[in-house]
Amino acid sequence: MSYEYHKVGSTFRIKFQFPNGVASMTTGKVAGDFLLKIDKNGTGNQATTGCTFAEIDATNNPGMYEYSCSGATSFVSATGTYGVEVYLSADFTKVWSGSFTVTSDGTGAGSWGDASFTATAANGRVYDGAAAVSGASIFITNSSGVLWVKTTSDSSGLWGPVYFNTNGTYTVSVQKAGYTTTSGTVVVVGSTATGPGADLTITLSSTSSTLLVSTLQGYVRRGMEDRSGTVSDTVILEVINEAVELISMERQWEYYHTRGSVSLQAAYSTGTIAVTNGSTTCTLTGGTWPTWAASGELFADNIWVEVETRSSGTVVVLAEPWGNADNATLTYTIGQVRYTLPSDCARISNTLMGQDWPWTRHTSAPFIERLKDQWTVTDPTMTLWAIEKNLLVVWPIPSSTRQVNFLYFRKPTAVSAGGDTLDWDAGQVLLLRRAMDYVMAGRRGADSDEKVQSMRFAKAAYDDALSKAWSWDKTAADPNDNDSGGQGYGDFLRGTVDLS
Repeated sequence: MSYEYHKVGSTFRIKFQFPNGVASMTTGKVAGDFLLKIDKNGTGNQATTGCTFAEIDATNNPGMYEYSCSGATSFVSATGTYGVEVYLSADFTKVWSGSFTVTSDGTGAGSWGDASFTATAANGRVYDGAAAVSGASIFITNSSGVLWVKTTSDSSGLWGPVYFNTNGTYTVSVQKAGYTTTSGTVVVVGSTATGPGADLTITLSSTSSTLLVSTLQGYVRRGMEDRSGTVSDTVILEVINEAVELISMERQWEYYHTRGSVSLQAAYSTGTIAVTNGSTTCTLTGGTWPTWAASGELFADNIWVEVETRSSGTVVVLAEPWGNADNATLTYTIGQVRYTLPSDCARISNTLMGQDWPWTRHTSAPFIERLKDQWTVTDPTMTLWAIEKNLLVVWPIPSSTRQVNFLYFRKPTAVSAGGDTLDWDAGQVLLLRRAMDYVMAGRRGADSDEKVQSMRFAKAAYDDALSKAWSWDKTAADPNDNDSGGQGYGDFLRGTVDLS
Protein backbone atom coordinates (compact mmCIF):
# COMPACT_ATOMS: atom_id res chain seq x y z
CA MET A 1 0.00 0.00 0.00
CA SER A 2 1.35 3.48 -0.89
CA TYR A 3 0.00 6.94 0.01
CA GLU A 4 0.83 10.25 -1.65
CA TYR A 5 -0.50 13.58 -2.92
CA HIS A 6 -0.79 14.41 -6.59
CA LYS A 7 -1.49 17.71 -8.39
CA VAL A 8 -4.80 17.83 -10.24
CA GLY A 9 -4.56 18.00 -14.04
CA SER A 10 -1.05 16.54 -14.40
CA THR A 11 -0.16 13.08 -15.70
CA PHE A 12 -0.01 10.39 -13.02
CA ARG A 13 1.91 7.14 -13.42
CA ILE A 14 1.26 3.93 -11.49
CA LYS A 15 4.25 1.58 -11.55
CA PHE A 16 4.11 -2.01 -10.26
CA GLN A 17 5.87 -5.41 -10.58
CA PHE A 18 4.58 -9.03 -10.70
CA PRO A 19 7.01 -11.75 -9.59
CA ASN A 20 7.03 -15.13 -11.32
CA GLY A 21 8.38 -17.57 -8.80
CA VAL A 22 11.35 -16.71 -6.61
CA ALA A 23 14.01 -15.40 -8.96
CA SER A 24 12.10 -14.06 -12.00
CA MET A 25 9.37 -11.54 -12.92
CA THR A 26 6.21 -11.92 -15.00
CA THR A 27 7.00 -10.32 -18.35
CA GLY A 28 5.29 -9.93 -21.72
CA LYS A 29 1.88 -8.93 -20.35
CA VAL A 30 -0.45 -6.59 -22.27
CA ALA A 31 -3.38 -4.39 -21.24
CA GLY A 32 -5.87 -7.23 -21.54
CA ASP A 33 -3.95 -9.24 -18.93
CA PHE A 34 -4.79 -6.72 -16.19
CA LEU A 35 -7.89 -5.23 -14.63
CA LEU A 36 -7.84 -1.69 -13.21
CA LYS A 37 -10.28 -0.83 -10.38
CA ILE A 38 -10.69 2.67 -8.91
CA ASP A 39 -12.77 4.16 -6.09
CA LYS A 40 -13.13 7.85 -5.24
CA ASN A 41 -13.85 9.02 -1.69
CA GLY A 42 -15.15 5.53 -0.94
CA THR A 43 -17.38 5.30 -4.03
CA GLY A 44 -16.41 2.49 -6.40
CA ASN A 45 -16.87 1.77 -10.09
CA GLN A 46 -14.97 4.87 -11.24
CA ALA A 47 -14.20 5.25 -14.97
CA THR A 48 -10.75 4.25 -16.22
CA THR A 49 -10.90 6.58 -19.24
CA GLY A 50 -7.53 8.13 -20.14
CA CYS A 51 -5.44 5.31 -18.61
CA THR A 52 -3.00 3.43 -20.87
CA PHE A 53 -0.93 0.34 -20.00
CA ALA A 54 2.54 -0.82 -21.08
CA GLU A 55 5.53 -2.86 -19.87
CA ILE A 56 8.27 -0.32 -19.24
CA ASP A 57 11.31 -2.19 -20.58
CA ALA A 58 11.07 -5.95 -21.16
CA THR A 59 14.79 -6.24 -21.82
CA ASN A 60 16.31 -4.32 -18.95
CA ASN A 61 13.41 -4.27 -16.46
CA PRO A 62 11.24 -7.30 -17.23
CA GLY A 63 8.05 -7.53 -15.23
CA MET A 64 7.80 -3.77 -14.43
CA TYR A 65 4.59 -2.23 -15.76
CA GLU A 66 3.06 1.24 -15.83
CA TYR A 67 -0.42 2.69 -16.04
CA SER A 68 -0.13 6.26 -17.40
CA CYS A 69 -3.17 8.33 -16.36
CA SER A 70 -3.89 11.50 -18.35
CA GLY A 71 -4.29 14.68 -16.33
CA ALA A 72 -6.91 15.91 -18.79
CA THR A 73 -9.14 12.87 -19.38
CA SER A 74 -8.51 10.36 -16.61
CA PHE A 75 -9.77 10.33 -13.02
CA VAL A 76 -6.86 12.56 -11.87
CA SER A 77 -8.46 15.49 -13.69
CA ALA A 78 -10.64 15.97 -10.55
CA THR A 79 -9.64 16.31 -6.92
CA GLY A 80 -10.43 13.64 -4.37
CA THR A 81 -8.98 10.65 -2.51
CA TYR A 82 -8.60 7.61 -4.73
CA GLY A 83 -7.98 3.93 -4.12
CA VAL A 84 -6.39 2.11 -7.06
CA GLU A 85 -6.03 -1.65 -7.51
CA VAL A 86 -4.42 -3.48 -10.44
CA TYR A 87 -5.38 -7.18 -10.71
CA LEU A 88 -3.83 -9.92 -12.82
CA SER A 89 -6.86 -11.14 -14.79
CA ALA A 90 -5.74 -14.78 -14.68
CA ASP A 91 -5.14 -14.74 -10.91
CA PHE A 92 -7.01 -12.21 -8.76
CA THR A 93 -4.81 -13.09 -5.77
CA LYS A 94 -2.05 -11.13 -7.48
CA VAL A 95 -2.87 -7.47 -6.98
CA TRP A 96 -1.11 -4.14 -6.64
CA SER A 97 -2.94 -1.51 -4.58
CA GLY A 98 -2.33 2.10 -3.61
CA SER A 99 -4.10 5.16 -2.24
CA PHE A 100 -3.43 8.79 -3.08
CA THR A 101 -5.11 12.20 -2.89
CA VAL A 102 -5.44 14.53 -5.88
CA THR A 103 -5.23 18.16 -4.69
CA SER A 104 -5.06 21.62 -6.23
CA ASP A 105 -1.32 21.99 -5.67
CA GLY A 106 0.00 18.51 -4.95
CA THR A 107 -0.06 19.00 -1.17
CA GLY A 108 -2.60 18.24 1.55
CA ALA A 109 -4.14 20.65 4.04
CA GLY A 110 -7.57 21.51 2.74
CA SER A 111 -6.86 21.45 -0.97
CA TRP A 112 -9.14 18.62 -2.02
CA GLY A 113 -12.80 17.70 -1.95
CA ASP A 114 -15.98 17.56 -4.01
CA ALA A 115 -16.69 21.31 -3.64
CA SER A 116 -14.32 24.11 -4.58
CA PHE A 117 -14.34 27.90 -4.29
CA THR A 118 -12.28 30.48 -6.19
CA ALA A 119 -12.47 34.15 -5.24
CA THR A 120 -13.66 36.64 -7.84
CA ALA A 121 -14.27 40.39 -7.89
CA ALA A 122 -17.13 41.21 -5.48
CA ASN A 123 -16.99 37.64 -4.14
CA GLY A 124 -13.98 37.02 -1.93
CA ARG A 125 -11.51 39.38 -3.58
CA VAL A 126 -9.15 41.12 -1.11
CA TYR A 127 -9.69 44.86 -1.61
CA ASP A 128 -8.75 48.10 0.14
CA GLY A 129 -11.69 50.12 -1.13
CA ALA A 130 -9.80 51.44 -4.14
CA ALA A 131 -7.58 48.63 -5.44
CA ALA A 132 -6.90 44.92 -5.08
CA VAL A 133 -4.49 43.88 -2.32
CA SER A 134 -1.87 41.25 -3.13
CA GLY A 135 0.09 39.16 -0.65
CA ALA A 136 -2.67 39.04 1.98
CA SER A 137 -2.86 35.84 4.03
CA ILE A 138 -6.16 33.95 3.77
CA PHE A 139 -6.93 31.64 6.70
CA ILE A 140 -9.90 29.27 6.30
CA THR A 141 -11.19 27.48 9.39
CA ASN A 142 -14.02 24.98 9.75
CA SER A 143 -16.97 25.27 12.13
CA SER A 144 -14.84 23.85 14.96
CA GLY A 145 -12.23 26.56 14.50
CA VAL A 146 -9.65 24.15 13.07
CA LEU A 147 -7.49 25.56 10.27
CA TRP A 148 -8.51 23.96 6.99
CA VAL A 149 -6.16 25.75 4.61
CA LYS A 150 -3.97 28.87 4.34
CA THR A 151 -3.43 30.61 1.03
CA THR A 152 -2.39 34.03 -0.32
CA SER A 153 -4.07 36.65 -2.54
CA ASP A 154 -2.49 37.28 -5.95
CA SER A 155 -1.86 40.59 -7.76
CA SER A 156 -5.58 40.87 -8.51
CA GLY A 157 -6.55 40.23 -4.86
CA LEU A 158 -7.87 36.79 -5.84
CA TRP A 159 -7.17 33.37 -4.35
CA GLY A 160 -8.15 29.73 -4.80
CA PRO A 161 -9.28 27.29 -5.77
CA VAL A 162 -9.78 25.89 -2.28
CA TYR A 163 -11.43 22.47 -2.03
CA PHE A 164 -13.80 21.25 0.68
CA ASN A 165 -14.83 17.69 1.51
CA THR A 166 -17.32 18.35 4.34
CA ASN A 167 -20.57 20.32 4.42
CA GLY A 168 -20.66 23.33 6.72
CA THR A 169 -19.80 27.00 7.14
CA TYR A 170 -16.13 27.88 6.86
CA THR A 171 -14.73 31.19 8.13
CA VAL A 172 -12.40 33.12 5.80
CA SER A 173 -10.07 35.51 7.67
CA VAL A 174 -7.85 38.04 5.87
CA GLN A 175 -4.67 39.50 7.34
CA LYS A 176 -1.82 41.63 6.02
CA ALA A 177 0.76 43.61 7.93
CA GLY A 178 -0.15 47.30 8.11
CA TYR A 179 -3.82 46.66 7.29
CA THR A 180 -6.98 46.11 9.26
CA THR A 181 -8.38 42.58 9.35
CA THR A 182 -11.68 41.29 8.04
CA SER A 183 -13.52 38.01 7.55
CA GLY A 184 -16.24 36.32 5.54
CA THR A 185 -17.69 32.84 5.07
CA VAL A 186 -17.82 30.03 2.54
CA VAL A 187 -20.86 27.75 2.85
CA VAL A 188 -20.44 24.20 1.51
CA VAL A 189 -23.42 22.03 0.58
CA GLY A 190 -22.58 18.88 -1.35
CA SER A 191 -20.53 19.79 -4.41
CA THR A 192 -21.32 23.54 -4.17
CA ALA A 193 -19.27 26.10 -2.25
CA THR A 194 -20.86 29.56 -1.96
CA GLY A 195 -18.53 32.46 -1.21
CA PRO A 196 -18.99 35.62 0.88
CA GLY A 197 -20.78 37.46 -1.94
CA ALA A 198 -18.73 40.64 -1.47
CA ASP A 199 -15.14 41.86 -1.50
CA LEU A 200 -13.15 41.17 1.67
CA THR A 201 -12.13 44.76 2.36
CA ILE A 202 -9.11 45.68 4.46
CA THR A 203 -7.79 49.21 4.90
CA LEU A 204 -4.28 50.51 5.35
CA SER A 205 -3.47 51.53 8.93
CA SER A 206 -0.80 54.01 9.86
CA THR A 207 2.28 52.56 11.54
CA SER A 208 3.32 55.99 12.84
CA SER A 209 0.39 56.52 15.17
CA THR A 210 -0.63 54.83 18.40
CA LEU A 211 -4.16 56.24 18.51
CA LEU A 212 -6.59 53.34 18.73
CA VAL A 213 -10.12 54.12 17.57
CA SER A 214 -11.52 52.36 20.64
CA THR A 215 -9.96 55.04 22.87
CA LEU A 216 -11.90 57.74 20.98
CA GLN A 217 -15.29 56.09 20.67
CA GLY A 218 -16.25 56.81 24.28
CA TYR A 219 -15.26 60.47 23.88
CA VAL A 220 -17.49 60.82 20.84
CA ARG A 221 -20.41 59.09 22.57
CA ARG A 222 -20.14 61.44 25.56
CA GLY A 223 -19.80 64.44 23.26
CA MET A 224 -23.00 63.47 21.48
CA GLU A 225 -24.74 63.27 24.89
CA ASP A 226 -25.49 59.60 24.40
CA ARG A 227 -24.18 57.86 27.50
CA SER A 228 -26.89 55.19 27.19
CA GLY A 229 -25.27 53.92 24.01
CA THR A 230 -28.07 54.32 21.45
CA VAL A 231 -25.89 56.08 18.88
CA SER A 232 -24.58 53.41 16.52
CA ASP A 233 -20.90 52.62 16.16
CA THR A 234 -21.29 53.51 12.48
CA VAL A 235 -22.17 57.12 13.36
CA ILE A 236 -19.28 57.33 15.82
CA LEU A 237 -16.83 56.07 13.18
CA GLU A 238 -18.22 58.63 10.73
CA VAL A 239 -17.51 61.43 13.23
CA ILE A 240 -13.94 60.23 13.76
CA ASN A 241 -13.25 59.85 10.03
CA GLU A 242 -14.77 63.25 9.21
CA ALA A 243 -12.68 64.92 11.91
CA VAL A 244 -9.42 63.45 10.61
CA GLU A 245 -10.34 64.32 7.02
CA LEU A 246 -11.15 67.89 8.08
CA ILE A 247 -7.74 68.22 9.76
CA SER A 248 -5.91 66.74 6.78
CA MET A 249 -7.35 69.39 4.45
CA GLU A 250 -6.29 72.34 6.62
CA ARG A 251 -2.65 72.35 5.55
CA GLN A 252 0.13 70.17 4.09
CA TRP A 253 0.97 68.37 7.31
CA GLU A 254 4.40 66.78 7.30
CA TYR A 255 2.73 63.75 8.95
CA TYR A 256 1.07 62.96 5.61
CA HIS A 257 4.13 63.72 3.48
CA THR A 258 5.28 60.59 1.65
CA ARG A 259 7.02 59.39 -1.49
CA GLY A 260 5.70 57.59 -4.55
CA SER A 261 6.91 56.63 -7.99
CA VAL A 262 5.75 55.73 -11.48
CA SER A 263 7.64 53.95 -14.24
CA LEU A 264 7.53 55.95 -17.48
CA GLN A 265 7.32 53.81 -20.60
CA ALA A 266 9.56 54.35 -23.61
CA ALA A 267 7.84 55.29 -26.86
CA TYR A 268 7.43 52.35 -29.26
CA SER A 269 7.35 52.49 -33.09
CA THR A 270 8.50 49.09 -34.41
CA GLY A 271 6.73 47.84 -37.54
CA THR A 272 3.75 49.38 -39.34
CA ILE A 273 0.02 49.51 -38.65
CA ALA A 274 -3.10 48.90 -40.74
CA VAL A 275 -6.15 51.12 -40.15
CA THR A 276 -9.46 51.51 -41.94
CA ASN A 277 -11.62 54.61 -42.10
CA GLY A 278 -14.57 54.26 -39.68
CA SER A 279 -13.06 51.26 -37.85
CA THR A 280 -11.56 51.12 -34.36
CA THR A 281 -9.32 48.09 -35.10
CA CYS A 282 -5.60 48.80 -35.46
CA THR A 283 -3.40 45.86 -36.54
CA LEU A 284 0.39 45.83 -36.11
CA THR A 285 2.80 44.06 -38.48
CA GLY A 286 6.48 43.57 -37.73
CA GLY A 287 6.26 44.27 -33.99
CA THR A 288 4.40 43.49 -30.76
CA TRP A 289 2.19 45.96 -28.96
CA PRO A 290 3.68 46.74 -25.53
CA THR A 291 1.78 45.42 -22.52
CA TRP A 292 0.89 48.99 -21.49
CA ALA A 293 -0.64 49.81 -24.91
CA ALA A 294 -4.19 50.02 -23.49
CA SER A 295 -3.02 53.02 -21.44
CA GLY A 296 -1.27 54.62 -24.39
CA GLU A 297 -1.94 57.07 -27.20
CA LEU A 298 -1.17 56.46 -30.86
CA PHE A 299 0.45 59.04 -33.13
CA ALA A 300 -0.02 58.24 -36.83
CA ASP A 301 -0.82 60.17 -39.99
CA ASN A 302 -0.17 63.40 -38.02
CA ILE A 303 -2.95 62.84 -35.46
CA TRP A 304 -3.17 61.49 -31.92
CA VAL A 305 -5.69 58.73 -31.13
CA GLU A 306 -6.31 57.20 -27.71
CA VAL A 307 -6.14 53.41 -27.34
CA GLU A 308 -9.12 51.74 -25.66
CA THR A 309 -7.92 48.14 -25.22
CA ARG A 310 -5.08 45.80 -26.20
CA SER A 311 -6.71 42.71 -27.71
CA SER A 312 -3.47 40.87 -28.45
CA GLY A 313 0.19 41.39 -29.29
CA THR A 314 -0.83 42.58 -32.78
CA VAL A 315 -4.26 44.20 -32.31
CA VAL A 316 -5.42 47.23 -30.32
CA VAL A 317 -8.85 48.86 -30.29
CA LEU A 318 -8.95 52.64 -30.65
CA ALA A 319 -11.18 54.78 -28.45
CA GLU A 320 -12.66 56.45 -31.53
CA PRO A 321 -13.07 55.20 -35.13
CA TRP A 322 -10.15 56.03 -37.40
CA GLY A 323 -11.09 59.25 -39.24
CA ASN A 324 -8.38 59.42 -41.91
CA ALA A 325 -7.98 57.39 -45.09
CA ASP A 326 -7.34 53.62 -45.13
CA ASN A 327 -3.68 52.70 -44.84
CA ALA A 328 -2.21 49.19 -44.62
CA THR A 329 1.45 50.18 -43.99
CA LEU A 330 1.30 53.30 -41.84
CA THR A 331 4.25 54.31 -39.66
CA TYR A 332 3.33 55.23 -36.08
CA THR A 333 4.50 55.90 -32.53
CA ILE A 334 2.68 54.80 -29.40
CA GLY A 335 3.45 56.39 -26.06
CA GLN A 336 2.00 56.69 -22.59
CA VAL A 337 1.40 60.24 -21.44
CA ARG A 338 -0.82 59.64 -18.39
CA TYR A 339 0.07 57.52 -15.34
CA THR A 340 -2.13 56.63 -12.37
CA LEU A 341 -1.13 58.22 -9.07
CA PRO A 342 -1.39 56.38 -5.73
CA SER A 343 -5.04 56.16 -4.62
CA ASP A 344 -4.25 58.06 -1.41
CA CYS A 345 -2.57 61.00 -3.17
CA ALA A 346 -4.15 64.33 -2.19
CA ARG A 347 -1.55 66.75 -3.55
CA ILE A 348 1.84 66.41 -5.22
CA SER A 349 4.60 68.43 -3.59
CA ASN A 350 7.14 67.95 -6.36
CA THR A 351 8.49 65.48 -8.88
CA LEU A 352 12.02 64.14 -8.41
CA MET A 353 13.36 63.44 -11.88
CA GLY A 354 16.93 62.55 -10.95
CA GLN A 355 20.09 63.93 -12.50
CA ASP A 356 18.96 63.23 -16.05
CA TRP A 357 16.06 65.68 -15.72
CA PRO A 358 17.18 68.21 -13.09
CA TRP A 359 14.96 71.09 -14.23
CA THR A 360 11.34 70.29 -14.87
CA ARG A 361 8.36 72.59 -14.96
CA HIS A 362 4.87 72.10 -13.55
CA THR A 363 2.24 73.13 -16.06
CA SER A 364 -1.36 72.25 -16.93
CA ALA A 365 -2.76 69.20 -18.72
CA PRO A 366 -4.50 71.38 -21.39
CA PHE A 367 -1.15 73.05 -22.16
CA ILE A 368 0.47 69.64 -22.65
CA GLU A 369 -2.40 68.60 -24.94
CA ARG A 370 -1.70 71.65 -27.13
CA LEU A 371 1.99 70.75 -27.31
CA LYS A 372 1.22 67.20 -28.44
CA ASP A 373 -0.22 68.45 -31.72
CA GLN A 374 3.17 70.01 -32.55
CA TRP A 375 5.26 66.95 -31.65
CA THR A 376 6.56 64.37 -34.10
CA VAL A 377 9.56 62.72 -32.36
CA THR A 378 10.39 61.39 -28.92
CA ASP A 379 12.69 63.24 -26.59
CA PRO A 380 15.10 61.67 -24.06
CA THR A 381 14.39 64.52 -21.62
CA MET A 382 11.03 64.95 -19.95
CA THR A 383 10.55 68.65 -19.32
CA LEU A 384 6.90 69.15 -18.34
CA TRP A 385 4.46 67.53 -15.90
CA ALA A 386 0.89 68.21 -14.82
CA ILE A 387 -1.89 66.72 -12.71
CA GLU A 388 -5.21 65.66 -14.23
CA LYS A 389 -7.68 64.12 -11.79
CA ASN A 390 -5.77 61.14 -10.34
CA LEU A 391 -3.21 61.07 -13.16
CA LEU A 392 0.34 62.31 -13.59
CA VAL A 393 0.70 63.76 -17.11
CA VAL A 394 4.23 63.99 -18.57
CA TRP A 395 5.70 65.47 -21.74
CA PRO A 396 7.49 64.67 -24.00
CA ILE A 397 7.32 60.89 -24.01
CA PRO A 398 10.81 59.66 -23.05
CA SER A 399 12.81 57.56 -25.49
CA SER A 400 13.80 55.11 -22.73
CA THR A 401 11.97 53.60 -19.76
CA ARG A 402 12.56 55.76 -16.66
CA GLN A 403 11.36 55.86 -13.08
CA VAL A 404 10.02 59.12 -11.72
CA ASN A 405 9.82 59.64 -7.98
CA PHE A 406 7.60 62.28 -6.44
CA LEU A 407 6.81 63.70 -3.03
CA TYR A 408 3.14 63.93 -2.19
CA PHE A 409 0.72 64.54 0.64
CA ARG A 410 -1.58 61.60 1.15
CA LYS A 411 -5.16 61.36 2.30
CA PRO A 412 -5.78 59.84 5.75
CA THR A 413 -6.80 56.18 5.84
CA ALA A 414 -10.40 55.72 6.97
CA VAL A 415 -11.05 53.51 9.99
CA SER A 416 -13.82 50.94 10.24
CA ALA A 417 -13.52 49.29 13.69
CA GLY A 418 -12.46 50.00 17.25
CA GLY A 419 -9.30 47.95 16.83
CA ASP A 420 -8.04 50.13 13.96
CA THR A 421 -5.19 52.56 14.45
CA LEU A 422 -6.12 56.15 13.64
CA ASP A 423 -4.12 57.72 10.82
CA TRP A 424 -3.12 60.84 12.72
CA ASP A 425 -0.15 61.98 14.77
CA ALA A 426 -0.48 60.74 18.37
CA GLY A 427 1.16 63.98 19.50
CA GLN A 428 -1.72 66.05 18.16
CA VAL A 429 -4.62 64.66 20.23
CA LEU A 430 -5.86 68.12 21.29
CA LEU A 431 -6.50 69.21 17.72
CA LEU A 432 -8.17 65.86 17.00
CA ARG A 433 -10.61 66.29 19.90
CA ARG A 434 -11.48 69.87 18.91
CA ALA A 435 -12.12 68.64 15.35
CA MET A 436 -14.41 65.91 16.67
CA ASP A 437 -16.22 68.50 18.84
CA TYR A 438 -16.83 70.63 15.76
CA VAL A 439 -18.13 67.68 13.70
CA MET A 440 -20.37 66.53 16.56
CA ALA A 441 -21.81 70.03 16.98
CA GLY A 442 -23.00 69.94 13.40
CA ARG A 443 -24.72 66.59 13.94
CA ARG A 444 -26.68 67.44 17.10
CA GLY A 445 -30.44 67.79 16.69
CA ALA A 446 -32.40 69.97 14.30
CA ASP A 447 -31.27 73.40 13.17
CA SER A 448 -31.85 75.96 15.92
CA ASP A 449 -30.24 79.00 17.52
CA GLU A 450 -28.77 76.71 20.16
CA LYS A 451 -27.18 74.48 17.50
CA VAL A 452 -25.76 77.49 15.63
CA GLN A 453 -24.28 78.84 18.87
CA SER A 454 -22.81 75.43 19.70
CA MET A 455 -21.21 75.17 16.28
CA ARG A 456 -19.80 78.71 16.62
CA PHE A 457 -18.11 77.91 19.93
CA ALA A 458 -16.82 74.57 18.60
CA LYS A 459 -15.42 76.24 15.48
CA ALA A 460 -13.63 78.91 17.54
CA ALA A 461 -12.06 76.25 19.78
CA TYR A 462 -11.05 74.22 16.72
CA ASP A 463 -9.44 77.23 15.01
CA ASP A 464 -7.51 78.06 18.19
CA ALA A 465 -6.21 74.49 18.48
CA LEU A 466 -5.36 74.51 14.77
CA SER A 467 -3.24 77.65 15.06
CA LYS A 468 -1.34 76.12 17.98
CA ALA A 469 -0.94 72.76 16.22
CA TRP A 470 0.86 74.37 13.27
CA SER A 471 3.79 75.29 15.50
CA TRP A 472 3.88 71.71 16.83
CA ASP A 473 4.04 70.10 13.39
CA LYS A 474 7.34 68.38 12.75
CA THR A 475 8.36 70.79 9.99
CA ALA A 476 11.82 72.28 10.62
CA ALA A 477 11.70 75.85 11.91
CA ASP A 478 13.78 77.24 9.02
CA PRO A 479 13.49 81.03 8.52
CA ASN A 480 14.15 80.53 4.80
CA ASP A 481 11.42 77.93 4.38
CA ASN A 482 8.32 78.53 2.30
CA ASP A 483 6.02 79.30 5.23
CA SER A 484 8.03 82.39 6.25
CA GLY A 485 8.09 83.99 2.79
CA GLY A 486 10.91 84.54 0.32
CA GLN A 487 12.52 81.96 -1.96
CA GLY A 488 14.35 79.56 0.30
CA TYR A 489 15.30 75.92 0.12
CA GLY A 490 11.73 74.86 0.85
CA ASP A 491 10.57 76.78 -2.23
CA PHE A 492 13.22 75.02 -4.30
CA LEU A 493 11.98 71.58 -3.22
CA ARG A 494 8.40 72.55 -3.97
CA GLY A 495 9.37 73.66 -7.49
CA THR A 496 8.31 77.27 -6.95
CA VAL A 497 11.71 78.99 -7.31
CA ASP A 498 12.14 81.05 -10.48
CA LEU A 499 15.29 79.63 -12.10
CA SER A 500 15.23 81.79 -15.20
